[in-house]
Amino acid sequence: MCPCGANSKCPSGRCNRCENRVTRDTSRRAAGLCPKCGLRHPTKGRKECALCRKRFREQRKRRFLKRKAAGTCTWCGVDEAKVLHALQTFCEKCWIKNRAVAHGVIPSVAWTLWLEQKSICAYTGERMILGGTLPMSASLDHKTPTLRGGGNEKQNLHWVTRKVNLMKSNLTHQEFVALCSRVHFQYATGL
Repeated sequence: MCPCGANSKCPSGRCNRCENRVTRDTSRRAAGLCPKCGLRHPTKGRKECALCRKRFREQRKRRFLKRKAAGTCTWCGVDEAKVLHALQTFCEKCWIKNRAVAHGVIPSVAWTLWLEQKSICAYTGERMILGGTLPMSASLDHKTPTLRGGGNEKQNLHWVTRKVNLMKSNLTHQEFVALCSRVHFQYATGL
């Protein structure tokens, strides 16, 4: 199956149309030309020429404005019923994908965790909301912070509320739970 969705019997997995495009783009790059238009030389450090980049940005902006006006996700275009709320312009899955990429996490891992936790904070049990800067907003947290040697594996990640993640800061999971226990004990005993 080709990435464009067409059936393909080619060993590369691409349909003829996509295979021809890849071959064309590769030969244009080898000749030092823009792979999109084949006319101009790309600026240093870029794949496309300035005009093709400008056209792409304009096309992306038009698509964004069209989707926003229609009330659909501005990233993937799903219908308005799946968009989180009026102030946000993206669906649940796109928001999670964006947060995952920002944290260097594989988006499918973040999505799986979100579904497993059923939008419930791992520490407080409160329902989280996606997007924004509210205390109840969801935040992807590393149980062992990356600054302290933690990785981006599924077992080192969980979703928590923004306020909890800000309080946890660079503490490990065990240190944070111990600190919360001490605070609770101090408050309960009144010492």
